Amino acid sequence: MSKDLESVMTAYGRVGHAPTQQHHLQPTCKEECLEAAEGNHSLCEECGPGFCPGHFADLDFGDQEIEKICRAWLEAQCFEQLRPQRPQRRWYGAGTALCLFGNLGAEPAVEAFRRNVVQVLGAELFLVSTEAREALELSGFEPNWRRAVLDVNSEDPQRHLDQFPGWREVFEIEGNFAGGIFFPGSGWFQVRSLRRCKELIDEEEHLRGYRYRHVVLSRFDNMWLEPHPPLPDGQGCWIPWYRGGNDWGGFNDHHAFCDRRSAEVYMTGRYDSITDTVAQLELRDWYESCGKFTYPESLNVEKHIRYTLEKAGVPVFRFHGGPFRSCGRTKGAPGPGKGCVLEEELGVPAKSSGAQLTDALERLRLLTTAAEPRQLPPVVNRADRARYEHHPVFHDFQNRLWPVTEEFLFDWTGLRWPRSICRRQATGPRRSDHWMAELVNWKWLCQVNVAHLKSGLQLACPPLPMVDSSYFLAIVVGEAVLNSEAQEEPRPFVMGTAGAMLGHWAARAGKLSQRRADAALGPPQIFVAEDGDEWFCSLLWQVFLDDLQSPSLHCGPPSLASLSQWLEDQAHVDLLLLTFSDLILAWLRGFAALLRERVEALAVVDLSVEEKGQLLELLDGWVLVHDSTCPNSCFVQTSYGPVEVRRGTIVARSSGKGNQASESSAPASAESTSGELSEELVLRALRNAEQTMGSAGRYEAGKLDEGRKVVVKVFKDVPGADAQKIKQRHLLAEAPNPKILHPAPP
Repeated sequence: MSKDLESVMTAYGRVGHAPTQQHHLQPTCKEECLEAAEGNHSLCEECGPGFCPGHFADLDFGDQEIEKICRAWLEAQCFEQLRPQRPQRRWYGAGTALCLFGNLGAEPAVEAFRRNVVQVLGAELFLVSTEAREALELSGFEPNWRRAVLDVNSEDPQRHLDQFPGWREVFEIEGNFAGGIFFPGSGWFQVRSLRRCKELIDEEEHLRGYRYRHVVLSRFDNMWLEPHPPLPDGQGCWIPWYRGGNDWGGFNDHHAFCDRRSAEVYMTGRYDSITDTVAQLELRDWYESCGKFTYPESLNVEKHIRYTLEKAGVPVFRFHGGPFRSCGRTKGAPGPGKGCVLEEELGVPAKSSGAQLTDALERLRLLTTAAEPRQLPPVVNRADRARYEHHPVFHDFQNRLWPVTEEFLFDWTGLRWPRSICRRQATGPRRSDHWMAELVNWKWLCQVNVAHLKSGLQLACPPLPMVDSSYFLAIVVGEAVLNSEAQEEPRPFVMGTAGAMLGHWAARAGKLSQRRADAALGPPQIFVAEDGDEWFCSLLWQVFLDDLQSPSLHCGPPSLASLSQWLEDQAHVDLLLLTFSDLILAWLRGFAALLRERVEALAVVDLSVEEKGQLLELLDGWVLVHDSTCPNSCFVQTSYGPVEVRRGTIVARSSGKGNQASESSAPASAESTSGELSEELVLRALRNAEQTMGSAGRYEAGKLDEGRKVVVKVFKDVPGADAQKIKQRHLLAEAPNPKILHPAPP
């Protein structure tokens, strides 16, 4: 469309309501109109009162352009006359209700909806479905809904409507606005489902004692490829807009984000226009006066939605980045021959729905293309402020864009934290190095969030962690998730924690597993025995539930009996994270054989150098991959610079659990404060330094030399025996086809 046409449409699109009360459209400025349209009388008949194509006769417009302008003018006049003179006052409340209706879509759509909509908005679920309970339970929605009405198609629509006089006259209006009664379609079932949504939300509000602040109405079969955007907290409804169009003369019916009062209109307006006597007459009068003249010259679902919203004075806003419709295999869902095709790029059956699918795929390609060349920024060491290449594990978990909101913060894993972590009174006791580092990370995360809010960003990448004592726990957690995927037989991720202020690492591990694992494997299995403060336990409950994880969470002094029972029930454990104590040491002695048999990786924090010997005795036969203990308080030199340590951390892997995972993953760190460094640890440190130079298998001779120099520099203060090991490794690296220089890529 030309710029002149756009300017004319913008100028004329602001004109108010039609001046007549009968709203019958009569052509005016007939002579000018005929002159501009070169005698084409049909074009002039479509123009409304006060609108003359002759006003832009000097512009070079063809018949089709004039027809589009006339149609847009007529449509604006027809709908704007419905708006009340005074807008409705807003209802205030708290929280977000999300009501899903319709048929289940493709299987991946469920997990995408949980991750990109429910978790992002922190919404409470309400379901009105045509499916039976068994289908919804299998889909994964069952544990999370507040209220539900299932199998709504079992109701006879005509029997329901017979209690309302005059409803048959409404169906004399041509269109699919209420299909499913006298002719095929789903319009009536959608109208009825939205009404049931309203009833469920009313029941919950009566129970909780106050209203929701926002209500989201969406379809079960919507497939979200990106997080739901953060939307302003104002009056009105936000409806997705698609490049190429999918509104069909009104507003598409796939998704709406509304304030509570506007949602009341969205949920009940169409139902009332069919069942209420006065509303029936108003709809019929509007349709006969001008509605049937607007595209597509009938009353479809989209126009019906626009009619009810305009009539109630609900402001409507649009956002770009909505879902597309997927196709399921359940009863009543679209199937082959009903507009569904297998979308090979995504591997799911989908429906085009106008340009909806095409637009969603274009946005996905744009985001993917923009993300491919993005390199991770260097990691900053808190102690010396130097910059280092991030550990390779962070390259496997690409930092995603997440919404910027005032209520929640997202960390680098995508885990959603309430803003209460930014309050000073919620700092908790500083019992260990990793917890002190966590508090600093929270403060940093809050400051970055404030900067994003002030800059007006809607989506942003959370900052990756800095190098401190908690950096290596992040590596351990990430490697455990990756190693769980590297097994010959796929299996769900399993992790347990016991101690003080450790449960949030289990939540992060569960989130990383959700992002990477196949949904068919089932959710991650998380056990948390948390000995932190009461506020921290409450925080953990909120974080786990908001992220739709279902852990076995025990608050209070850790029950070693429950930990023992949990361990005995597991066929395998990918990571066990413990806080050192005399009780934990005794427990490790009693379960040493079972730990070696079932646990892939063991991490023990809050450990002094005096206690280290007792633990290492129990770990005989394990592969030590991280040791940051030192006398009193000191700086431990690692391959990422110095790290301040008061009470350190030991990480070990069971040597009997297959060497493929160990060989393919980079080490956590290599320390230089002890003379007890093992050959395995030295070789791991060398491999880590080499992997920081580039991807495995793509080295150049110069980069290999740089890698060896880095290792020598890191270990320059290592005692003589370990220095000899490095020199021997140096000679091995120079030999033809050195095996260790080309580890299998993670």
